[in-house]
Amino acid sequence: DSESGTSVGSPTETPRSGVRMGRCSVLMRQLALSVIEIILSILLYSPELILGTWAQATGSANWKPQDQVEREIETNLSLWYVFKQTWVVCVCGVAYLAYIIFCRVGDPLVLLILVPWILYPISTYVMCLRVPPSMKNGFLWTWVMEIKEAEKAIS
Repeated sequence: DSESGTSVGSPTETPRSGVRMGRCSVLMRQLALSVIEIILSILLYSPELILGTWAQATGSANWKPQDQVEREIETNLSLWYVFKQTWVVCVCGVAYLAYIIFCRVGDPLVLLILVPWILYPISTYVMCLRVPPSMKNGFLWTWVMEIKEAEKAIS
């Protein structure tokens, strides 16, 4: 019923920002965030393959509970600590880069593999840091929070 404001697909106002978002707006933002997630997953998945292969090859594949891993990261987080955990990926990236240069491979798509491998310790360190308050005003954080609030209001 459109008079009572309860019609299907009616816009909802999120209390956080006063932005009116209908179901279509929520869906479009979710799709945009999904594309960002896919791109980041592509960049981060191949280094994880190297770490998994290394763990299997060296016999060091063991499972740790997530809360134990998080406590360990909180107490030891530094660029050096992260590099000690992820150096294999960086070394593989540098070795692959040397191979690419030596063999004169000119395929620019190889950079999609090389750059994440070489920068893996840095990207891992940055992703382990707490989200600074200044970033919470950015569009990505705002979109996620508005989607959460709109989903609550819609359901």
